[in-house]
Amino acid sequence: LNSVKPGWQGSGELWYSSVRNQSRQYVFGSRFSMQYAKNQYRYLMIGDAQFSETNGQNIQSQGFLHFRFNEIRSVRFAWEAFGQVFYSRQMQLYPRFTLGGSPRYRLLNNVSMRVYVGGSLSFEHERFPDPITQYSSERVNVYTSVVITRFKNLSLDWMFLF
Repeated sequence: LNSVKPGWQGSGELWYSSVRNQSRQYVFGSRFSMQYAKNQYRYLMIGDAQFSETNGQNIQSQGFLHFRFNEIRSVRFAWEAFGQVFYSRQMQLYPRFTLGGSPRYRLLNNVSMRVYVGGSLSFEHERFPDPITQYSSERVNVYTSVVITRFKNLSLDWMFLF
């Protein structure tokens, strides 16, 4: 949620590759991000999916969908709420759900760099197929986020979890 421009912003991509050596491999994928901003509210959705097949066998499929709501309460302080679902055939996650929220405090905001600190509380729920097992937990994170916007068309973001 680095942009403060009102309205819709987003990007998306689709890809396909085919390799034929001693075996034949196909990879299909898609990725998108959308953001809507109005007044002090921001909505962000990010998604990614990938499927890979070799010699007619599904080798890997994985994907995630992430939604985030952000309310700016003051120049330095914001509240966030988020939800995410993630699945991975290779990691045998069918699927993992996460719901949470956090306060976010802006330490630095200038033309070329922004620095945030925050803490989040989230609830995770996972299901594993073999043997069928379910696992739920709560997680507390403290983080620092650094955004460098020195270049006109490039933004570098780092997040450090503690």
